[in-house]
Amino acid sequence: MPRIAGFNHFSATVSDMGRALGFWRDLLGLELLGRGVVEYDYLDQIVGLDGARIEWAELALPGGGLVELFRYLKPPGRPLGGGVNDPGKTHLCLEVEDLDGLLAKLHTAGTRSAHSAPGASTFSPRMTWWWSLSSGPPADRRLLAGRVALVTGAAGAIGRAVVAAFTAAGARCRGVDVSPGEGMLACDVTDEVSVAAGIEAARSLGPLTDVVHAAGIVSVGPVADLTAAELRGVLEVNLVGSFLVAKAAARAMAGGGSITLVSSQAGLRGGANWSAYSASKAGVIRLAESLAQELAPRGVRVNAVCPGNVDTPMSEEAILRLAAGSGLSQTELRARYLGGIPLGRFARPEEVASVCAFLASEMASYVTGASIVVDGGELSG
Repeated sequence: MPRIAGFNHFSATVSDMGRALGFWRDLLGLELLGRGVVEYDYLDQIVGLDGARIEWAELALPGGGLVELFRYLKPPGRPLGGGVNDPGKTHLCLEVEDLDGLLAKLHTAGTRSAHSAPGASTFSPRMTWWWSLSSGPPADRRLLAGRVALVTGAAGAIGRAVVAAFTAAGARCRGVDVSPGEGMLACDVTDEVSVAAGIEAARSLGPLTDVVHAAGIVSVGPVADLTAAELRGVLEVNLVGSFLVAKAAARAMAGGGSITLVSSQAGLRGGANWSAYSASKAGVIRLAESLAQELAPRGVRVNAVCPGNVDTPMSEEAILRLAAGSGLSQTELRARYLGGIPLGRFARPEEVASVCAFLASEMASYVTGASIVVDGGELSG
């Protein structure tokens, strides 16, 4: 077997040596010098493990230098232990003349440094650094890599931002809306059949793992002017729609997942001229809490996101309506709202979307039944 360049190895899990060789040979343009399986007495010496073997391969670096790949093969019926790397690992020992050049090439390919140790214990004066190398294409470590999501209300400002955030984070995402834009599907969240079709459209991308329900409408004005039909319409879209989407999502998530319902700060605190909207969004919060309790045993997390004022066309529509009945201009009314926000501005849709992405990710694996307020500190006063 070729000489091991040192104890400072660089490991990454691989399915087989052939795949690892193919990738690194193609990536670095290395020439395969040899490959085989040998007994490795060194394991006997450090952990008393008789019969340990190593699968190895040696490749030449252009311009001088050596790459050695090796994979521990455990003896039949015996585990590897005592600090020895688990089977199924590939370790790389590199001896290079032009370290900077190789690092630049690896960085370009998407690999990441795990440890840099000039002067580390080694059998070779040229081996000066440790490097963690993927044995296949670099793993997708984005926040939502491998997840499949449905986003309702995807033509709205917040829904559109959620689709963009999830896609950028690595998720396969299907956006739906009652008035769909380019690349979206039509979906009326008040219609159970339409909701089921939206769920199936998302499942065509893979097993459904996440749903963000961002569809909703606004209603503002004095209660004396509010009709029963308008109240029913707001409840139908904002509350019944949330129920139908969550119900269909729960049925589709056989392997667990997350459901995020976009509620509102108005669901946590009522306000003059916001009665119908506040009532509908308060219902969404209670719905999320109830479903969190019910679906937790199945591995489905349910949360509500409660934005305050957000720079969206729907917020501008609400300010326009309120200004018309208050005697204030839109600018004056907007300034009044801004005065109650410690951060001094309305939220951007992307800031709400980032919270939704967090709630769908493994970073929020212990978060369920929560109402996450995104209001620039307004409710804290």
